[in-house]
Amino acid sequence: PIRLPLLALLFPLLDVAVDRAQAQAVAAAGSGGLVAVLSNHDLHAWAKNATCMGGGDGSLGTIRCNLLVYCEAAKAAAQNGASLLVLPEAYGQTDLHRSTYFEPLIYAVGDNPCRSHSDGSAENLYPQQTELSCAAQENEIVVSSNIFTKLSNGSQRITEIVFDQTGSVTAIYHKHHLFPTETFFVEKGPFQPTVFHVENGANRRTFGIVICYEGVILRDFSQIDDLVMRQKAEALVWSVGGVPKIMSMFGKRLSVKYKIPVLGTVSKGQSLIFNADGSVPEPKIVGLNDGEGTLSKMGYHGEAVVLVTAIDAVDPTRDRANS
Repeated sequence: PIRLPLLALLFPLLDVAVDRAQAQAVAAAGSGGLVAVLSNHDLHAWAKNATCMGGGDGSLGTIRCNLLVYCEAAKAAAQNGASLLVLPEAYGQTDLHRSTYFEPLIYAVGDNPCRSHSDGSAENLYPQQTELSCAAQENEIVVSSNIFTKLSNGSQRITEIVFDQTGSVTAIYHKHHLFPTETFFVEKGPFQPTVFHVENGANRRTFGIVICYEGVILRDFSQIDDLVMRQKAEALVWSVGGVPKIMSMFGKRLSVKYKIPVLGTVSKGQSLIFNADGSVPEPKIVGLNDGEGTLSKMGYHGEAVVLVTAIDAVDPTRDRANS
């Protein structure tokens, strides 16, 4: 048995460890706060008989399953101190084809899908808006998500929806610059560069939204120029669909060009976060599927993780003209 004198010696050591962790957390908050991205996700890493598939319910079944991963990611990110979680482009939940489920976009900025449909009546038709809102609300974390949507006029879009810590919609942005093959299934949104804000204690940071191809266009930087120069974005969230090598190259280019951090998250493969100088911080890696938890029991055999790290604080008033 451990004697009391030995315990008396251990307690000061524990206090030192706690103090060190608290100091690191304070330092991280001062340097721009902790943020998180989903990485190494595979939307098809589900057992064929997974209950969430709804008996072979096609695209919608795949979405319901992968929402479980997204909700676990929000929980893990929040538990590890992140104030923002960035999720991949809509391809992280379902493939794009003629039978893809485009979720009707029924909410606007200011709405709270989780509160509006707490009785579960909307979950079948609007699972992404409802579940992601609830994930943000329950974990008190900002969630920047991306889904395939259908507007009331029938137009199909690729849409970034941001939920604040209460689960309310704080920003909606429809992808403007489409990859050529996407034009067979979706329409581009208006040119409307969009930012959102994240409260972190006394700090308030502005993030600009970029979706996949919009970050790799070689000659048209008007969207990102607007986000950074006019709207004073201090970092970019970049939801990408399945091209980690391209994201690695162009993410660094964007961060160096505009001198701001870039939070890149990809639908399959390794995501990356870039500091304002193009360097990649060493993140904390939080596994979502340990083989015994919720996802494993539901039939998920993927290796999704959340990357959590601090990012550089950037002065939005300083000169960040194109280099």
